[in-house]
Amino acid sequence: LSGDAFVTTWYDQSGNANNATQATTTDQPKIVSAGTLVAGGLDFDGTNDYLTIGTKVVKPEANGNSVFAVRTAPTVANSAGVLSEQDSAASSQFILGDAAAGTTLLWVNGTTFGTDATGTKLIGFDWDEAEFQAYIDGSASGAAGAATVNATGADVTTIGAHAVDSKTLFFNGQINEVISYMFDNSANRVAIEANINAAYTIY
Repeated sequence: LSGDAFVTTWYDQSGNANNATQATTTDQPKIVSAGTLVAGGLDFDGTNDYLTIGTKVVKPEANGNSVFAVRTAPTVANSAGVLSEQDSAASSQFILGDAAAGTTLLWVNGTTFGTDATGTKLIGFDWDEAEFQAYIDGSASGAAGAATVNATGADVTTIGAHAVDSKTLFFNGQINEVISYMFDNSANRVAIEANINAAYTIY
């Protein structure tokens, strides 16, 4: 093979069929470049690439959450995070991973948590229905804190762009894995992160 290949469906491995899809050819992230598998996972070009899941796989308005993602970001600042969800006002409810050095790791309806960094990182957050805590490479980033959580108005989660109807802000980098527990799984966080790190040797 010598050409490029792009992803139409990123299949959910949980058995719940929450697949991330993109039907528009020009908006699909790249998985093969010039005949070679992209090393860092799916490559999002920062211009128009994104995938959507037709249901909420993160529900920050109820039940708590634990979310993990492996991503590689370039040294330039990006305009969008790895994972986001739309609220009832058709704006971004939360954004995980701004992916530029010294910038916000987790944004929740105007409240920010932690500090992101460039390079290959394991990022994520826990929410226990009271406070959010952001993590990067197995360690807490910043203090835990509360944030106003709006009801989500659309059953959609977006990977690689802000989760709003008119996509204008996109992630620039590679995303290797996204894992979402629709409950607070902080009790198992250390073991989960160790397992992810063993697979990718991130830190």
